[in-house]
Amino acid sequence: MVERIGDMILKITVGSDLTALAVQTALSAALPDAEVVIAQGGHLGACAALILDDYTVNAVISDAGSPITRCVLLSHHNEAYSVQRMIDAGIHGYLYLGDSLVERLPQAIKDVVAGGRYLSPTAAAALAQIDYYARHIQPRITPYQVEVLRLMGQHWSGGRIAAHLGRSTTAIYQVQRFLRDLFEVETNGELLDCAVQLGILPDTRRISA
Repeated sequence: MVERIGDMILKITVGSDLTALAVQTALSAALPDAEVVIAQGGHLGACAALILDDYTVNAVISDAGSPITRCVLLSHHNEAYSVQRMIDAGIHGYLYLGDSLVERLPQAIKDVVAGGRYLSPTAAAALAQIDYYARHIQPRITPYQVEVLRLMGQHWSGGRIAAHLGRSTTAIYQVQRFLRDLFEVETNGELLDCAVQLGILPDTRRISA
């Protein structure tokens, strides 16, 4: 899709018709005179900003190494490590689709084109979670404790983990209790969810395309 906002040209490449419709609705609400044209990848050419979705962002990053155009990503993913990875790859705006697209997309475009960064509330909270982990958790967690966490992520029982690591079951339960306190969660399930969010453990629930 191509949008012209004043003298700004935005190229919007999406892999999903639903995303295309959502973008069209969001921009037409704030910019009723804008023309929307669906583009099918190929040579992107020069533009003020590029709007991507989960289906097209990896191709742009892998082709260019780091996007040469300022980019806004519309994503279904809200995991902290996903947001951090995209920012590190050169994405300037990250809008989680669970936040209000219609209200936030026009402002995201304006901020990014003006040279700033835009994070929707969920994405901003995810980055804050990464920062908190780096400052307060990572310095206090040992490789042994991470290994216990990894084996928990594979659904190993405390007894099996203990036998594998040559520790007592009581020692493993103590590690699990320490980790729950460190991550400020109540259950082992919440602990594993938090570890997945931070990228410490792989998200085995996600199916690769």
